[in-house]
Order: sequence, then C-alpha cells, then structure tokens
Amino acid sequence: MLSSYDGNYSKTQLPQDTRIAYNGHGWRAHLGIAEHILILAVDKPEYIELEVSPRHAVGDTAPREDRYRAMINARFLPDPTVTRDGDRLRVRFPVTPEIRKRAGDELVFLWFGRDYSPTERDSTRTLHSVRWR
Repeated sequence: MLSSYDGNYSKTQLPQDTRIAYNGHGWRAHLGIAEHILILAVDKPEYIELEVSPRHAVGDTAPREDRYRAMINARFLPDPTVTRDGDRLRVRFPVTPEIRKRAGDELVFLWFGRDYSPTERDSTRTLHSVRWR
C-alpha cells in the first residue's frame, strides 16, 4: 500500500488515507498544519525530507525557530541539512545504511521542538510535504 505513494506525502496524498493506525498523527495534512510531533509510515526510505514553513506565532509572542529531529527504530537519525527556498525550508535527514539495507516499511517520528514545554507543545508550522525517496 505505501508503495503507491511513490515516496511522498502532501496535501493531495495524505498519510491518513493509507488507513495505517497513527499514520499522519500530528499532521492535519489537508490543512498543512503540523504539530510539534508527527508519526509517519514510510517504505524503503533513502532519506527523510520535509518541505516546511517556519513556525507560526502564538498570540503576541514571536515564534522560536524549530529544532528538527527524526527517529526510526528507536534511533535518532543524523542531524539534517536545512536549506531555505524562498519562504520555505527544505529539511533533509540522511537515513543510515542499516535502515536503507532493511528496505522495508518504517515508522518515522518527527520532532520540531526543543523540549516539552507548553510553548513547544502548542507550536504549529505549515508542513507542505514529506519525501523519503
């Protein structure tokens, strides 16, 4: 089933449509709004790449910058490269050779915050797409 997504989730290819339990949890993909923690099912990941806009402001408080972290199989992926493309950021995590060698379905946990404070837990940002191949 995941193979039909061709390595990409977006507003038109929603993770929730896979009917895999918790796939897309934390991402209201049809609106593009992502919370501070996401769960995504991917197949044969070669990398994890997010196209995301900076964090939204909460009330009168200026938004902090997000800190990007990803985990597969209870192990953090190496730090991502972050490049700006206009008003969007491209955040790309390398996938370890061990995970690529397995070439199977994986759960990816994504964090956008620095800690678990209320400010971080309530944060949102626009997530445009997630690619893994």
